[in-house]
Amino acid sequence: MSQLEMQELLASYKLPASILMSIKLYYDKLPQLNYNMIRGTVIAAMRTFMPNTSDYSYRALTGFHEEIKKKNLIQESTRTYSQIIQRYEMENFFLQKITEGDVDGVKIAHETMVSNFYLREDKSAETLYATNSNGFAILRTLARKAAEDGGAAIVKIDEITQESIQKFDRARTPSETAIVQKDMLIALTQAVSDARSLDKYSPVIRKVLEYVNANYTTTILIHHLSKKCKISPEYLARLFKKELGSTPTEYITALRTKKAAELLKNSNLSVTDIAEYVGYSDSNYFVKVFKKHYGLTPSAFRRGNVSLQ
Repeated sequence: MSQLEMQELLASYKLPASILMSIKLYYDKLPQLNYNMIRGTVIAAMRTFMPNTSDYSYRALTGFHEEIKKKNLIQESTRTYSQIIQRYEMENFFLQKITEGDVDGVKIAHETMVSNFYLREDKSAETLYATNSNGFAILRTLARKAAEDGGAAIVKIDEITQESIQKFDRARTPSETAIVQKDMLIALTQAVSDARSLDKYSPVIRKVLEYVNANYTTTILIHHLSKKCKISPEYLARLFKKELGSTPTEYITALRTKKAAELLKNSNLSVTDIAEYVGYSDSNYFVKVFKKHYGLTPSAFRRGNVSLQ
């Protein structure tokens, strides 16, 4: 399921966004049936009633957009010593960009790497990583470890890679697999960037932000946060205001209204469902809070051409 589909599912059942990660991890671990498994099951069912049913083969219709992705692993061409050194330098640079959380840099590094070092001179522009599940597993493992070294949360890394595995299994063309791998790399690098953006804060505030960002749709009281950090509520309030320029309540409100704005623009969920999803049981109060932040009611925001902030 896509991120939006899961959000709509939770909202339709009046469930908060705080359980989104848990439900995503659950769905991403569900097994998917491949063509051979379905074919074998159908034949077995037919033979239960008609024992003499003969085997049959199937083929996919191609030529409409692109050929179905090939299963063969492309071998690398013979390289000179200098070319081998250059290849490893480029790969290390690529992984470094993930570790640094440099989204633009990883896009350029990856495109350069696959276009220069994994092309067969006598074939089309297919890459090792995009043509075979084993190759994709190699890329996924390298990128995952680089993201971990960069400080991204392990749970977030697992969420991203599990989703990419499901998408890769559904992809049927080289361009589709290329999109899957690129989206995965961007998501992992962005996770590093998000984690590193907290480095400028003190350890106490980092701990508070990590908790709030994961649970902002639930009721969060400052004395609960101060208890987690083993400091007084008054000191936490002053420290939070000093480092972020806002109170914890204002920060949480900004998170909620931003998520609500995204859903207003990208889904057909009702205002009431969106309000409950982001943590407001009273939709009238949500409308008031949203209007104060964006200058428009949720309905007017949805109708208008307003950028997300």
